[in-house]
Amino acid sequence: MLKKCLLTLIAAECFVGLENILHHQEEKLMKFQDIFEYFKNPPPTKLCQEVAACFILSVLIDLGDSDFTAISQYLKSKHPAYRVSDHILYIARNFLVDEALILSYWQKQPGQGRPNQMYKISVEKQGEALQLAQLWHRYLGE
Repeated sequence: MLKKCLLTLIAAECFVGLENILHHQEEKLMKFQDIFEYFKNPPPTKLCQEVAACFILSVLIDLGDSDFTAISQYLKSKHPAYRVSDHILYIARNFLVDEALILSYWQKQPGQGRPNQMYKISVEKQGEALQLAQLWHRYLGE
């Protein structure tokens, strides 16, 4: 009996959920103005991990040694049409560290309690880093 009651409740809940979805879709009918507005103000393009790795290298070449926050902020300030999640940026950073394209070290900042983890291009892998950074610029259409 309890099982039958639960199944009935689930079915009723699914029907209400489906009804809400259909109603919501009716409210969101596309208009011509929506299309023009989309192209006038497109949403930011999200970077994948491969592009994020090239971006990180480009930032380190342009700015020199940087911490993770500076790398993340650089994208927001210099390339507002693009976004990258911290998760994707971490994956890309870890790949670059594992492949020894970038090295990390700790640096104490004046006026801060604890040191920041800084990143720099590996001297031995500078050629590869430059090639990958150029891919970022090509991605931007530069």
